[in-house]
Amino acid sequence: MANIRSLPSGNWNAQVRLRGSPPQSKTFPTQALAQAWADQLEAVTKTHQTHTLYTLGMTYCETMLKGKGSYDHAIKIVDQ
Repeated sequence: MANIRSLPSGNWNAQVRLRGSPPQSKTFPTQALAQAWADQLEAVTKTHQTHTLYTLGMTYCETMLKGKGSYDHAIKIVDQ
């Protein structure tokens, strides 16, 4: 279950507590981002989806290598 609250700084804090797992909390600049993160975390936890090596590789390429020369090469390796 998610708890979204406004902080004195103007940011929004989302805390998700699910049975059998430790509570997770994260701060966002808008309430919509906080709610989206909480909804996504609840959906993943409830369906017990785990990341595959492919999704982890693609996430790494998109976040760390985007715009670099090695990006295209890394995508080819991940797709194999």
